[in-house]
Amino acid sequence: MYNNLNNQSGFTLIELIVVVFIISLIAVLAVPRFFGNPAAKSVAQESEKLTTLIHLAREEAIFEGRNYALGFSESGYSFYVPSEGQAETPWVPISSGQDRMLGMRDFPGGHEVALAIEDLEIELEEELPESPQVFILSSGETTPFEYQISYEDTEGRLIGFDSLGRLLEYEDDE
Repeated sequence: MYNNLNNQSGFTLIELIVVVFIISLIAVLAVPRFFGNPAAKSVAQESEKLTTLIHLAREEAIFEGRNYALGFSESGYSFYVPSEGQAETPWVPISSGQDRMLGMRDFPGGHEVALAIEDLEIELEEELPESPQVFILSSGETTPFEYQISYEDTEGRLIGFDSLGRLLEYEDDE
């Protein structure tokens, strides 16, 4: 009979290293989800949503040959279209019923927006303005502007567009 004394049960060093690596990888991915800053996430989501909608409106303006505009209030924003002589003002806000993407939107509670057009800070009113502040022309040109969305006491996120409708890149302080 052959008796093997070296046949021991247990884990090899390689197996232990692989298990530790997998556990640490899961921890690295899971911990920020539970302990991340919800205000920063919310600000990032709202600013990305608005930036995406601005790009969409610009693309539609170019492809449809139609001018759009954007108006901000303290509590939200809306895209506008020319009134075609039916209203008292030259621009009419797009309602959510007309266009789900470019219709009126309110910021979630606690969010604030600041607007600057060509480095001039604009004081926003409670309601949407009669005339929009930012114009998106069918040529692709836009009013140069910056907006900053913040949540309560956080500094917020600054986004800007130049006169050619290009997104201006800013360094994040995070």
